[in-house]
Amino acid sequence: MTDFIKEITAKDLMGSKIEAIAKLVLGKDKISDEQLELMFQMAAAMQPMEMNISAGEKRQTRQYESNDYFISMKISLEGIDKTIFDKMRSVTPAQRPAVFDECRSMLYALISLYYKNNENLLRALLTEQQKEDGILRT
Repeated sequence: MTDFIKEITAKDLMGSKIEAIAKLVLGKDKISDEQLELMFQMAAAMQPMEMNISAGEKRQTRQYESNDYFISMKISLEGIDKTIFDKMRSVTPAQRPAVFDECRSMLYALISLYYKNNENLLRALLTEQQKEDGILRT
């Protein structure tokens, strides 16, 4: 864990999303400062590192005979934690929880967009292959 994450105190985290998450995870309305700080440290340590996108189709060519098509791609998210942490280092400890929340929200919105666009690409590739195989007619 990087030292700048440990500089963030429970006072900095009060009223943040991570406080609401900590209460939800722990099932308590009141949590200790240590629990809140630990929850933030764990959340900061949990960064997505790769994303897998898959698409599949199954078409029946003749009775009892199927034709399965599957395609997948892996996208590396390596280094995203460095980007988030560099942004967090550039602000005061009191501002870091808000910057962390903003960066995570942006990251998940970006992942969602990448997923949708790449899934559409994979489905288009599957459709092309099915056309070449004579399964789909143009």
